[in-house]
Amino acid sequence: MYISDYTPDRLWDFGNSFFEFGGALFMLIDCSRLYKDKEIKGVFWLSRFFFFSWGVWNLWYYRAGIHQMYSFSGGVALVSANLLWCILAIRCKLKYGNA
Repeated sequence: MYISDYTPDRLWDFGNSFFEFGGALFMLIDCSRLYKDKEIKGVFWLSRFFFFSWGVWNLWYYRAGIHQMYSFSGGVALVSANLLWCILAIRCKLKYGNA
């Protein structure tokens, strides 16, 4: 990339992708804790499903709506981590009867 490639829109995209990837990292920490504890504590589980669906919307919005590919990449990571957490929560509910 050349210095001229760093337009204000590109910089906003970089900044937003930082938060998307950061959110994915924290979600993976939550997934690790949920897998270890096999119990959902202190989290209203339905909010995670809401944020998962919002992330799916963001994937379309970043790619087709505003063409922010760095944010799209971070969004894929965050949606994947949210999906993993939701799967683990369902597993806890079905296997261990808590959630």
